[in-house]
Amino acid sequence: AAYTQAYLAEQAQRVAAAMAVIAPDADHLYTLPTAERTRWAAALPDIAGTWAAAADAAGLPGTDVLNAYVAALQAQGADLGRDWSQR
Repeated sequence: AAYTQAYLAEQAQRVAAAMAVIAPDADHLYTLPTAERTRWAAALPDIAGTWAAAADAAGLPGTDVLNAYVAALQAQGADLGRDWSQR
């Protein structure tokens, strides 16, 4: 539990630092339309599936972890561009 909390705190600090760098030029940022993000995501190889299969082959619950992770992100409203748990 302590490691998880420390990891999450570090990630929050990294995000805050990155946003502070981006903020002065925020008006120059461009957000891809949903359809374009979906197209880009679909063009990527099955990165998550490859990771899950390797973990499964090593006797670890890769597919279960991937499915739970994707479900948790989707439950929070994350737009992943594609459902990485589908192969």
